[in-house]
Amino acid sequence: IFNSGRLEVRNSLFSANTADAGAAIINIGAGARLDIIGSRFSSNTAVTMGGAVTNNFGGSATISQSQFIDNFVTGQIDYPGHPGGGGAVASLDEIHIRNSTFTRNGGAWGGAIFMDHPQSTLEHLTIVQNEGDGIYVVDHSAEGSFTLTNSLIAGNKGNDCWVSEYLKVIVMRGNLIEDGSCDPAVQADPLLPAFNAMRSISPLQKGSPAIDAGDPEHCLPVDQLGRARPVGAGCDIGAIEYVAA
Repeated sequence: IFNSGRLEVRNSLFSANTADAGAAIINIGAGARLDIIGSRFSSNTAVTMGGAVTNNFGGSATISQSQFIDNFVTGQIDYPGHPGGGGAVASLDEIHIRNSTFTRNGGAWGGAIFMDHPQSTLEHLTIVQNEGDGIYVVDHSAEGSFTLTNSLIAGNKGNDCWVSEYLKVIVMRGNLIEDGSCDPAVQADPLLPAFNAMRSISPLQKGSPAIDAGDPEHCLPVDQLGRARPVGAGCDIGAIEYVAA
C-alpha cells in the first residue's frame, strides 16, 4: 500500500511483500496519516528501509497491538556506504508505537526500528531476537524528541538500544534492556519462553524481572492482547501483561 492520504488498517495480515522501501505499507507526504491496529507483518522485505512499514516526508503514523516477525532490509539507503535501516519499521517523521512485538526482524541500522528526525513515542514494546540493533535512533536536525517507556528489549544481535545524544528531548522510563544500553530501569534476562512462530508473541514467564516493574506514570490501560493493565501490584514491562496460569 502506498498511502499519501488517510489510512486505517485493522486486524490485517501483510506477508511476503517486497519493495524498495516500506514493503507492506509506505506512508509518505505532508498530511499523510496512517493508523495500524491489531495487525501482523511477516516475511516482508525492502531494499533501503522499512522491511514492513516506512513513514516519511511529512507523514505521521501510529501502530498499536501489532506483531512484526521476520521482516528484513537487504540493501542500503540512497547514498553509498550507508546500510539500510528498520528491519520492521523505519520512520523519518512523527510516529507512535504501543503494545507491539518485534521478533527476528533484520536491518543494519535498527533490526526492528530505525528513526531519524523523530517526534516519536515507543510504549510497552517487546523487541527481542532481531538482527542488528534492536532500535536505532538518530537526529540530524537536533530538534527531535524521543520517548521510550515500559519496553522490554533483549537478545538482539547488536546493541539492544542505540539513541543519539543530539536529540533535543529524550525520555526513557521503566524499561528492561538486557545489555544495559539506553540507561534502563532494569538490566536483566527477561526470562522469556522459547519463541513460538505460530503466535509470534513473547509472553512473560513466572519469575520474570519485568513483572510489576513498569513505571506507573507510563502504564497503558490495556496490553497487546487487549487485556486490562495492571494485573497484580503494577503494570509489567513489555507488550503483554503476565497472567498466572
